[in-house]
Amino acid sequence: MAEAQNGAAAAPPPADHAIAAAVPAPPPTDPRDQMVIMLQQLGMGNLVCKLRKQVDASDAKPNQSRLQLTYQLARGLLESGDLTDGEKRLIHGGGGDNDLSKKKKKSSGLKLDGYDRHGRRYGPMRFGRVGSVDGKNGNGLYRLKSFGRFVAANGLRAGHTVVAWVFRLPPPPPPEEEEEDAPARLAVMLLDYPSCDPEMVEAMVEWEDEASKKFGAASGIVKISNAGN
Repeated sequence: MAEAQNGAAAAPPPADHAIAAAVPAPPPTDPRDQMVIMLQQLGMGNLVCKLRKQVDASDAKPNQSRLQLTYQLARGLLESGDLTDGEKRLIHGGGGDNDLSKKKKKSSGLKLDGYDRHGRRYGPMRFGRVGSVDGKNGNGLYRLKSFGRFVAANGLRAGHTVVAWVFRLPPPPPPEEEEEDAPARLAVMLLDYPSCDPEMVEAMVEWEDEASKKFGAASGIVKISNAGN
């Protein structure tokens, strides 16, 4: 009242838009939109490939701690055209007895940061060849190591399907070969589909694939926006 009598105007109440700006937006209800946000928060770059396998009994043992892939199952990554020469050498062992990647078997292979669809991290994983790759049909085996932690955390069983989304992490990798403690320049998001019904699995895979398309579209928009600044 005193302010009104002195001619001073009372402060206006906050506008509705100011109140709305102070309240955080609710999380998206579509799990695929949540995945897109998570991929952005993790700093994922371009999607390199998707690898897929119906898990067998040996893959589903946590103490085995690896997902084993034939060349045909792994070719999406191997023939992606995205790998550097140094990364290819890490996958295939370097071809020399004195190669650094052979000094410690646990640290051999190409390093990838491992995640699941909820953004839980499974530490560094390694992808590499076991056995030779020769012949026109691409014989040989590849393994994604440290897979047992994902098996144990998600209750993976034989007959279930796993799809691995492999992403490039920015910035681009340096030209020199990776050292043992160098950060990973690729990431893999492992998606488990707990069903042995092929039609049900296919429907779930196609439904969740929309998240990768939305993420790719959103990343493209961001790149165009940044290029214009």
